[in-house]
Amino acid sequence: LADHALACRDAGAAIARPAAVIDINLSQALDHWKGHVDLSGDALKGKGFVMAAPSGRIAFDGRAARTSGNLRMAAKALTAQGALLRDAGLSGDFVLDAQGNSLKGTLSGDDLHMSNRDPLASLRTAAAGTPVGPLATQLADAVNRAGRANRLRTRFALVQKPSGGSVVVTDAALDARSGARIGLAQDSLVTLSWPGRKGGLDWSLDGALKTG
Repeated sequence: LADHALACRDAGAAIARPAAVIDINLSQALDHWKGHVDLSGDALKGKGFVMAAPSGRIAFDGRAARTSGNLRMAAKALTAQGALLRDAGLSGDFVLDAQGNSLKGTLSGDDLHMSNRDPLASLRTAAAGTPVGPLATQLADAVNRAGRANRLRTRFALVQKPSGGSVVVTDAALDARSGARIGLAQDSLVTLSWPGRKGGLDWSLDGALKTG
């Protein structure tokens, strides 16, 4: 299958110039489907993210009310919530239903950076004089030291609902060529949620952050 564009309205996703090999089994009533898609394209856009030159396999099993499955994707670049990751690899299990979408899996890639030159400057300023001020300064300084020559690997659980979404990050580590390192301590997690109380992105840390 090849076309200029392909969209899945229920999943909130669209792919430009897709090429796909589809293997699907349909029930006699056409209300149950199971199979997989080997997919590639120029770009894949979903709710809150864009993948450049994606390729991989998506396996699925479900009905109109609920479909679940797993995916393994690679992309030349991944952008989401103002962050960009090069040579990204994404794998995990997903669920699509009327309440929203969820994806739990792993993410890795190179050269993670934000669109802003000092992406956490506002965090440093806002946290000054508060109990989390030292942690915010430590995190902002570590991100700046890491620069763009770095390697990211993490586990995550993403939930997107009509009213907003969240992602919980665990086992995360960012290693820079400069020697700088940012990572979550054992059993620690970071939660990002949107929209935030002021309309942006809220975050919280449960545990400890290691930098070096």
